[in-house]
Formats: sequence, C-alpha cells, structure tokens
Amino acid sequence: MRLRIAPSPTGMLHLGNLYSIIVNAIFCSKYNSKLILRIEDTDSQRNKFNVIEGIYNVLDKIKINVDESPKRLGLYGPYKQSERLHIYKFYINKLLKVGGAFYCRCSFKRVNILKKINLTLGEYPTYDGKCLNCKYSTGKIRLKVPRIGVYIGNYKTKWSNVDMQVLWNNSKPTFHFANVIDDQLMKISHVIRGRDWLPSLPKQVLINNYLGFKTPKYYHIPLICDKNNLKLSKRFNDIDFNGLISLGIVSEAILRYLISIVVDDDVNNISEAAFSFNLGRLKQQSIQIDQKRLIVINGICLSEFICDINGFLNSLIQERNINRVIVLCTKKSLILHDIYKLMCFIFWNYKMVKMIYMSSIEYLLLNMLLVEYKKQTDWSEFNLKKLHEKLSRYLGLNIRTFCTILTIVIGGRNNISLYDAYVIIGQASVITRISLILEKWYHQSNQHI
Repeated sequence: MRLRIAPSPTGMLHLGNLYSIIVNAIFCSKYNSKLILRIEDTDSQRNKFNVIEGIYNVLDKIKINVDESPKRLGLYGPYKQSERLHIYKFYINKLLKVGGAFYCRCSFKRVNILKKINLTLGEYPTYDGKCLNCKYSTGKIRLKVPRIGVYIGNYKTKWSNVDMQVLWNNSKPTFHFANVIDDQLMKISHVIRGRDWLPSLPKQVLINNYLGFKTPKYYHIPLICDKNNLKLSKRFNDIDFNGLISLGIVSEAILRYLISIVVDDDVNNISEAAFSFNLGRLKQQSIQIDQKRLIVINGICLSEFICDINGFLNSLIQERNINRVIVLCTKKSLILHDIYKLMCFIFWNYKMVKMIYMSSIEYLLLNMLLVEYKKQTDWSEFNLKKLHEKLSRYLGLNIRTFCTILTIVIGGRNNISLYDAYVIIGQASVITRISLILEKWYHQSNQHI
C-alpha cells in the first residue's frame, strides 16, 4: 500500500494539516505502507519560496519519516508538481480526445455571477455548460460531467449538482486534475484526507474513469476546527506549527496531542498509536482544539525533556542567532541579571499584555501590519524598515511613535532593538503574536461595552 501527504507551499502547516499527516503516518506504521511526500506547488501566485523548507523542518520536528520525496527520490518522481507539467500536458490532451473535457471561453466573472445566482435560488453553484457543445479549440479546459443520474459512493449526489470543474488554465493544471494524475502515476492506493474534500470526490472519480485509471480508496476524516467551529486555514489568522512553538509549546507536545485525538488515548509516539488505530473508528464530528489539554501535555513533555532546554531554544530561534542574542543583550546590560531580563522577547507571554487602553490608531496599525507581514517574502531589517516608514507616513505617525507601539510585540520597551528582535524571532512568531494581541483586544473591548 502507498499513501501520500501533499502540502502546498502557500503557507506554513497548521494543526489541521498536521492532524491529517499524522493519521496517514499512523496508518502506514500499522500496515507497513509507504508514505510519499508530494509538493503541490502549481499555484505560483500564492506559493512562498521559503515554505517548502519549512515543511521539511516541521515533519522532522514531529518525527514524520517519508519514504519518497523531492529530497528522497524514488521510482515515481518528480515529487514537485511544478516539475511535472509535461506529464499533465500529455494527459489533458488524452482527456480531450476521449471526450472527458471541453474548451470553455466563458469569463470567470460570468461564471461567478452565475454561481451566485444559483446559490440565491437555493441551487448548487455549478457551471451551466454554455460552451459544452461549441467545439472550441482554445480557452480554459473544463471537466465534462453528466447532467442526469446519481453518483453513488462515499458522497452520494446527483451528477447535476457536480460542477464542471476547470482542469486547465493559463497553460497549467488545476489541483483537481494534477492531483488525480499524480496519485495514479505514483501508485497511490489509499488517500486519507479531510472531509472538506468530499465534494471533489465525484469529479476525481470521473477523471479516473475517463482515463481508464484504477481509482484509489478514498477516506475522509474529521476536520480540526477553531473555537468558532470553522475549518483551520493557512491563509488567515490561525496559528501554525511555528506559531505554537513561539508560544512555548514543544514539538513533542504537539505530536502527542494530535496522536491522542486520533486514537483517543494518551500514547507517546506513532508506533504505539498504531496498535490501537482503527480508521473506521475515528470521530465523525469536527474536532475543536482543547487548549488546556495541549498545555497539560506540554507540561509533561517539559518535565521529561528538561535537560534539552538548549534544543528548545534552537526551536524558538535559529541556532546561529543564539550567540547574537547574548551579545545584543550584554551590550545593554550592567549586571548579569539584566541579560536574562532582556531575553524576555524570546519567551513572550501574551497573557501579560495589557491592552485595555489600546487606541483605535494602534488597533488599525496592528491590523494593517498583520496583512503586510504575511506578504513579506524577505524578512530582513531593511525591508521591515521600508515597510514601517511607508505605513507610518500613511497613518501620519512619526517613526519613533510607530516603533513604540510595536514594542507590545516583543514584550515591552526595555528590550533590544525592535528590528533585531523581529529578525531573531522570525516572521511566523511576529505574525502569531500580533494575531493573539488583536484577538485579546477584541474580547476585552466587548467585555467593556
């Protein structure tokens, strides 16, 4: 048996991604299966160049071993979709030849309006097939879907409710097409993924049938949700793996917590979890993060690994920065105790942040920065200063006041330089801290209304 995990480099892995990865890893451990890592990087507009290495780092920290990957080549590579375009071109032409797809010249604006009208009328948001019989030879390529009958499988639905998905646009495949081709050519036998992919199942089965492929066995598992019961997402304010690390949660605790959700028992590792694992017995309802349980498990892990505090420091800040931190803190210190006080920017505690009197301009600034920080591809002092100067002019603030407001992110004014601290703790930590500050301010404001 062969399974795959297929993250896209559009953002760092969050708990929902890791939950799915761990279920796959436990399955592979139980049934002695192969686990393949595939990087789905065809979405060039949203890809972030530094995320791929971050994915490897996270998998390493939570001790997920893969049998094949872009770094560990096997028989069925390449393992990055951006390196497989020639393969997709062959199969999209084959799909057109067998009549499983058609060219469409409808604008996305027309289709979006059409789908909004469908939703307003209480119908499924599907394309109306305007170009289905037009015999065009250029344009987007859409999947041909039957308009009568019922798809019967893990997701029973009328074919008329299944969208004629775009499979090819701007000389590139979309996820729905590339995913099917890769699973087939990489000999993937079982696909374990979140329940949010169920509506895509009929489309993917249809592509397999058109091309004469054997369809993998699909299993759809519960989603990890936030406190509002919304699916976690890499694109918004949810805390990713590195964000949790920056708050003092060790990687071992994250691993154990997620394993405990999968097998409904407290076990130490994936091998132990495999003994009691049963895919059919996974909870069916969505799973909310139990912060208190995660903290308790974290305390247990800290007591077990207390001798490896240096290793934890290395997970909070890159190893090459440790000496730099000591030098920067020493320069601002008169006695030894001061050095440790100045290192508090690393061990930031949002519970100590007081924001009852945060002004509207401060709130606006932090919201704007959260958006802009997420866009940054080069997290350097030069780029950060340039961004801050631009926003300070826009808000009518002098740069000193601007930076003073931001000291809340590094634990106060009695600290090392804001920019030194920002670069040392890293982009993910800063984004996580600002997200938590805004959330805390929002709840405090509502309590005082």
